[in-house]
Amino acid sequence: MNCLWLTRKYPRPANSGELIYSNGLIRSFAKTGAKLTVLAHDNDEVPIGEGGSHTDYVDDDNVRWRLGTPKLGSRLTNLFTRYPSDSWRLKNGGAGRGACLCARK
Repeated sequence: MNCLWLTRKYPRPANSGELIYSNGLIRSFAKTGAKLTVLAHDNDEVPIGEGGSHTDYVDDDNVRWRLGTPKLGSRLTNLFTRYPSDSWRLKNGGAGRGACLCARK
């Protein structure tokens, strides 16, 4: 069975409750024999990728990771939009695109 798993951040090292929980679920699910692909942001504390827009990585549990390094939008430009803070900062295009959109308004 092919499965796609979405999580916010690559959970290793598992040094917070969210990461411990995600890591445990992903590893347990992988042990069932499913062909698991996980989409997540790379861990900025201990990155697996080279810092590019995406990295493919297969771990010891045979989980295929598709990791990306997001370009976050500016908190300051969020003040001039109608969007909630998190959706503005995590949108595609990053900070540069956010500044362009604000300048157009």
